[in-house]
Amino acid sequence: MRLHAGAEMINLFCVRPSFIHRVSRSVVITLRPMTAADLGAVAGLLLRAFLPLQPRFSLPRSAFLQLCMDDAPAGAWVAEQGRELAGAVFGHNWGRIGWIGPLAVSPRHQRHGIGSRLYRVAVQGLNESGCAIIGLDAEDHVGITGFYQRLALPFSVGTLDGCKAVRPGSSDVDDLLIFSRSQEALFSDEWSALQRSLARPFDLLPYVQRLHQHGLGESAVVMQEGCAKALMILQTGPKLVNDRAAAARLQMCWHAPDMEKRAVFAAAERLLRARYPACRYLYVRTIEDASEWLVEGQCQVIRRGRRWATRTPEFLNDRYVWFWE
Repeated sequence: MRLHAGAEMINLFCVRPSFIHRVSRSVVITLRPMTAADLGAVAGLLLRAFLPLQPRFSLPRSAFLQLCMDDAPAGAWVAEQGRELAGAVFGHNWGRIGWIGPLAVSPRHQRHGIGSRLYRVAVQGLNESGCAIIGLDAEDHVGITGFYQRLALPFSVGTLDGCKAVRPGSSDVDDLLIFSRSQEALFSDEWSALQRSLARPFDLLPYVQRLHQHGLGESAVVMQEGCAKALMILQTGPKLVNDRAAAARLQMCWHAPDMEKRAVFAAAERLLRARYPACRYLYVRTIEDASEWLVEGQCQVIRRGRRWATRTPEFLNDRYVWFWE
């Protein structure tokens, strides 16, 4: 039966616009679209769900959760038992590429199928928004990876997280960087030219604009010999309320085959010195088969995980570095 935003019948219940599911004879779980009024409770839910697995995890900042919800409203859902929040999921839309995360279920509601239902309704929403491939990342933890393994997603690959120290230096920036905020029109033109040359299914400009709107990111096109060679999207705003170290996350790095990875890292450091001079650490996520990214960037491996996708993404090779949490 097809899921949609208007109505759905599950186990003989008909509701508008929520989905109802009985996890036992006495427990009824309702799924409905997330709203801004839910974000405070969702932050607490994420803390309860992730703290046993990540002891240093703390409350996410409200601006970060608002960005997640705004990125793809069709993929943002909550699960409720009465008035109690039982689970939540966020989706992300990068053109034809969708992304799931974070997805969390309250500890006392786990192992009742709520997580898989949240996942499916988020995927359905992203599909209806035009996403042809949907992926997700997870920590290398038995409980987490086991959950996604049971979803039987056809594409799976190991991931590595790296951390690079960003050395203080001059904030002078040459004409090799075109910034998304201060040079918006030129940035858009050069990014469009790069996208056409690589023929990849992304539409990242809306996401770049949302990062600006929420004050959480900086982006730039890297130029070489008068041509656009790379796009960098960095999340520079703190994600958690107790984030003390000034750090940035390289969420997307998309570069032409003839551009050296070392040059990409150098450009990222120039961007950070110009736009986020307090930054001292740069976090990167890549796949295991592209571990030379971390070696050439002088990054220390700090974490291993796993990436899944609903289809084998042909574009996923060492040209791309994705970081999403």
